Amino acid sequence: MFFRLFLFFTAFVLSITNVLAASPWEGKWEYGRYIPSIGGGLTIKNCSATKCQFDLGTYHGAHSCWVEGEIILNGNKGRFFNKASDFDRQSLGIDADEELEFELDAEKHIIQITRISGRFCGMRGDLEGDYEHESLPYRFKTSFDCWAKNLTAAEKTICSDPHLSKADMEFAINYAGSKTPEWFEKRNKCGEDKSCLWKFYKNAILASYIKTNHEVYNLYNYTQSQRQKWFYPTDLVLLHDFFLKSMDKKYYSAWTVSLDDDSYTSDCDNCLAKSYGVAGMYKIYESALYVDNQEVWLAFVSANLPEPEDKNIIVYAPKGKTLNDMPKAIKDFTDYLVNSGFYKADSLKLIAFKTQSVREKLLDFLSNTFSFNLKNFRLKNMNSLF
Repeated sequence: MFFRLFLFFTAFVLSITNVLAASPWEGKWEYGRYIPSIGGGLTIKNCSATKCQFDLGTYHGAHSCWVEGEIILNGNKGRFFNKASDFDRQSLGIDADEELEFELDAEKHIIQITRISGRFCGMRGDLEGDYEHESLPYRFKTSFDCWAKNLTAAEKTICSDPHLSKADMEFAINYAGSKTPEWFEKRNKCGEDKSCLWKFYKNAILASYIKTNHEVYNLYNYTQSQRQKWFYPTDLVLLHDFFLKSMDKKYYSAWTVSLDDDSYTSDCDNCLAKSYGVAGMYKIYESALYVDNQEVWLAFVSANLPEPEDKNIIVYAPKGKTLNDMPKAIKDFTDYLVNSGFYKADSLKLIAFKTQSVREKLLDFLSNTFSFNLKNFRLKNMNSLF
């Protein structure tokens, strides 16, 4: 009996020792957490004081990278080196040797990888970047440091939410001068209440827009004036409010994932036409948006939709419109998807926006957002407000 207790106690001590001695390098680390078309992971295991085994793989659309081997450790830094064969050196040149640098930030639980040399990837694939430990909560990009230790409850909530974080970035980029001590105090009073924070940012952006431009927010004019500096098709907060109320939630979510990738502006007179896509030949997140002073159209495909709907090209249109009424930018986009070979010509699914006319909907939205009467507010171009 005593001997069994001794063995049990020894095993327990050894297990505790192993846990305490576990290398901070070991574990699974995630890459591209915040962009749907980019991703991958790093697994590090079997670490000693001087080295670890690893395997690393990433993708960017259809382009992928992969490598495995041994990291030689030196404190919080590591190095992977694989000397090229004479054949590879002759065919690939001086860049044939494979070398990566690893740097561990143990406090933030992030490993940064830098490619020194080597061709691990095809075309647009990449291994470089920050890899966050899988246990970390998501921290989206904001105008403040989400890694700071003294964050308020409101700031932690903003960091963890993709929409609130983008709203914060949008406000900071366009209206940073509007931030006052009272502004921060009012925002922080929302605490963990996401609906309160969303309403706060929406009203702050709208009010700052009016103060800066001396006119009520005009979506059509805004899209024209901001054409050269968009990353998203228009003001994110209003876009979210309008389309979320006009589309089925599952389709809205499936569409918005495409907005985090490459964008292209199409030729369009007196209108806005933007398309979004991912690198590579696989059409998994692609979309197009068309706006003029009368209509809004959307077309998209998304791997976020469940089967068999992910095989469809979803086309959102004004009520009463048919596929034959598609504007040129939307027609070109759907033809492009069909010609890619991944979608059939009969895969187009037409859905009408839930709301009344787009112009009436946005007028209602603005009327409900502000306490003053829009009819008494001087507009530069009321006819183009749709």
